[in-house]
Amino acid sequence: MNQARIRESLWMSMIALSFAAIATTAGAQTNGASRPRVDFAVTFAADRTNAVHNSNQWLTGGSAELGVQAWRGFGVAAKVTGLTTSSIGSQGIPLNLVITTIGPRYRISRLNAKGQGMSIYGEGLIGEANGFRSEFASSAGVTDSSNAFAAEVGGGFDYSLASRIGLRVVEANWTRTQFPNGTTNLQNHLQVGTGIFLRF
Repeated sequence: MNQARIRESLWMSMIALSFAAIATTAGAQTNGASRPRVDFAVTFAADRTNAVHNSNQWLTGGSAELGVQAWRGFGVAAKVTGLTTSSIGSQGIPLNLVITTIGPRYRISRLNAKGQGMSIYGEGLIGEANGFRSEFASSAGVTDSSNAFAAEVGGGFDYSLASRIGLRVVEANWTRTQFPNGTTNLQNHLQVGTGIFLRF
């Protein structure tokens, strides 16, 4: 597994999100607006993917997502998802993935004075997927690790129990990765998750 590439991907996402948060906070303070809201969510994830041609498999894992709502529902989010399975395809090959993405988010909220209520959001994220402890076939041969471009489109439904904590009732997204697999070199993932979030 290429540890350096994984660390670089994680740091780049977090640094980019930090700069976005600083910029939007400064803009809000300059205009006299309320400060941006930051949320951090942890979810369990189930992922249905076609890792190789005509072979659909389930992966399970979880994700951590940091978001900043900057202006009238618009914001930015950074997400790290880890997925694993012990058997892919007829040969029973294991697969482990770490997907790191960042991009814009839009949220619509209906909260009462105590911060309780519901909200929905949609987001489009791009980044890098790191696969390891598996087999990735290409014209150059077979390796046990690989890095690939990742794009994700999805959204979710949150219910705030209080001003600072709530349930991520459901999150669903479609993710595309481009790992070498000896055929199309494309994978489509349908992910569904649920968890909790904290708001600051």
